[in-house]
Amino acid sequence: MFPTGPRSARRRATWGRATRLLGEFRHEQSDPARFYTALADDSATQLGSYVDLRGATLLDVGGGPGYFRDAFRAAGATYFSLDSDVGELSGLGGIAGGTVVGSGMRLPFRDGAVDVCYSSNVLEHVSDPWLMCEEMLRVTRPGGTTFISWCLWWGPWGGHETSPWHLVGGRYARRRYARRHGHEPKNKYGESLFAVTV
Repeated sequence: MFPTGPRSARRRATWGRATRLLGEFRHEQSDPARFYTALADDSATQLGSYVDLRGATLLDVGGGPGYFRDAFRAAGATYFSLDSDVGELSGLGGIAGGTVVGSGMRLPFRDGAVDVCYSSNVLEHVSDPWLMCEEMLRVTRPGGTTFISWCLWWGPWGGHETSPWHLVGGRYARRRYARRHGHEPKNKYGESLFAVTV
């Protein structure tokens, strides 16, 4: 069931919104704070058009250093984060309270623990994405909301920094990137980037 009325109109898919977010994506490597703050703010607004975040207990699977924490707390949610990469978690300094180090494919939370389970741009980075989805559903209370977004492999940014060459093949795109830049991409196809489709 999709929401109707004024709340649902706030975050519809529009060319203006897509253009703005794609424009910000150009800065993902050079200015991550700019890109991830814009993405987090957009995400909190989009999720807020489906569920009232005020007072909701929210788990962000793959929360990273804190850009999404700030956006969801500003929307009124009680925010918890899980990430498997301690380096990623401490990207803005220390690791914030309410953060758990663990795997999205084996969430260390009881069944029905949260009102909202959220994940953005993580599914394509785990070796068993559908297991992660099952885990997210497991920890979401009955009647709660699970929201998952990711970069589709066959989309323009599916290969992340190796795009658009991923469309020829992930291994090819990874080798091409290494030859051109003199180092491996941050997102290594077959290790930390996988071809996740719909």
